Parts: sequence; C-alpha cells; structure tokens
Amino acid sequence: MKRRKTSERQLISLEYALKRLLRNKANYEVLEGFLSELLRNNVSVKKIGKSESSKEHAADMYDKVDILVKDESNEVMLIELLFTQRIDYLLRMTCGTGETITKRMLQGKEHMNVQKIYLINIVYSDLEQGNDYVYHGKTLFTGLHDNDELSLSRSQCEIFGKRAADICLEYYLLKVNNFNDKTKDRLDEWIYYLKHNTIKEKFKAKGLDKAREVLDINNLTPKEQKAFDEMLRLRSEKLSR
Repeated sequence: MKRRKTSERQLISLEYALKRLLRNKANYEVLEGFLSELLRNNVSVKKIGKSESSKEHAADMYDKVDILVKDESNEVMLIELLFTQRIDYLLRMTCGTGETITKRMLQGKEHMNVQKIYLINIVYSDLEQGNDYVYHGKTLFTGLHDNDELSLSRSQCEIFGKRAADICLEYYLLKVNNFNDKTKDRLDEWIYYLKHNTIKEKFKAKGLDKAREVLDINNLTPKEQKAFDEMLRLRSEKLSR
C-alpha cells in the first residue's frame, strides 16, 4: 500500500495499533470513537481481550479481538472486531458466532451480563459484488404464512425493552476498498482512515483527535515499523493479484 503524498501524516493502522497502543486505557478513546460512530450509540470500552491472529501466511492473515463495551444506558455489549482479507471470511464470521457466544458463557459474571453481540468485519478484499462499502445484517423472524415479524410479549418487553431482532446478534461488513474517498458523514471519516491510514485535518468524528495523537507512526520502534511496513506490503501485493 503506497503512502499518500499529501500533508496528511502517516498513521499506524487500527489493527496493528490494537496489538499494543490501544490496550492502554488512556487510549481507549480511539476505539470508543470508532465504535460509537459505527453503531450510532455512544459506548465506553470496559475491556479489550487478547488479539487472535491467523497462523497462516501474513498475506492471508486475519486479526481478531473481542471488546467489552457499555453504552449510555449501561447496557453491556460484546463486540468481535475482525480485520481480514481472507477469501473465506464470511464462513469464518459465521463459525465465529457460536465461538463468541460460547466464550461469553465461559468468561465469568461480567460476560454473562452481555445483552447484545456485534460482529464487525473490516475487509480488505474485493470478493463479493456490491456497490456499498458498509453493510449491516441482523436476524429477523418472519412468519412463513402471514409475513409478520415476531414480536416480544409484554413481559419480555418489560425485561428487554426491545424487539426480538434487537436482542439477536448483528453483523457489520466494512468493505474498505469500495470506499470512494468522498466523506459524507463522520463514519466515512473513519472509513477514510481505515483505507489510507491517514486522517484529514478537517475530520471531526469521535476519537479521531486522539487517533492523530497516539497512532503516529513515529511512536513505533524501528523493529515495529519494519513489521508494519511488511504488513502493508503484503496486503497491497495480495490485493493486486
């Protein structure tokens, strides 16, 4: 991936920063901003799990991390954030659903309080056909005969306060390479960063000011910078095939 010849500073990619810089609680603001803009719900990060990477060739790699967050209404949510360019990422995402739920059940009281799970996939590939760059999916229960949507009972609504679909797991697919660099809203400003590893001075989305501060590539050691450059090279090579 070529660095942009503009006044924009080169920044560390989000997936690489999650391995070290963003695990510092002082830097949680970066992730909180991105997730708040995507979910359209102000969230605070409570815990970041260990990063899981593929054992395969780096050009086919994926990096996954689980993030425990809480929104303004104190609802606890579990987010699985996956960065990938693997051809089988949709299958990986589907299989990961059961894995995420099982992990939630095994990780103690805090995870048992989770009321919602989101699987967010940031995809650096051009596999599926589609014009958009942000796709959202959720489970809907529709009657086969009357085509009505299943709703909760009064007692369930008193407990959950939601529709049936709002309780079930939701998916987000961010097809970064489909983005045309025209920012129409604050989420687009984050997509721009995810695509180019740079942030324009005019961008005002939540978390980007902190990202400019802590994701400066000069914060890396020479060894880390070499590894980061290699990751970008392999990604660019993979996409040019």
